[in-house]
Amino acid sequence: MSFTKQPLFIFSFWLLVLIGLLHNLAVPLFFYWTLWWFDLLIHFLGGLWASTFLLWFLYGRRSSLAGSVSLFKLFLVSIAISIIIGLLWEGFELYGNIIEFPSDIGDSFSDIVADILGGLVAFFYVKKHLVVRNNNYAKN
Repeated sequence: MSFTKQPLFIFSFWLLVLIGLLHNLAVPLFFYWTLWWFDLLIHFLGGLWASTFLLWFLYGRRSSLAGSVSLFKLFLVSIAISIIIGLLWEGFELYGNIIEFPSDIGDSFSDIVADILGGLVAFFYVKKHLVVRNNNYAKN
């Protein structure tokens, strides 16, 4: 099956488009600085996108791989992806002088929590789609 017809790929593509549109709207309207929750929304969506896309890339592209991974491993990989991407993004913000250490540590912590929540939602979404494609997947 072509990757452009796979639901996980399509979802991650449109999610990335949404993140890009929201970001391009937010910068000129100062949403990151005037809406306290907007940065958390973008981090949540970013964690959701990163985990969904990379789980699709690792396990969902071929039906044969969908049945070979346990739910526990899928969960760990999803959370690990969101943590790693979140930490890399916070490092980018620190390097780019967008945040200051240690005064912005609380903001960074809440951003990473939002990334992890996005990864958790990605786990359930990916699990649902892999189970539908491969009924024997749900074994541990």
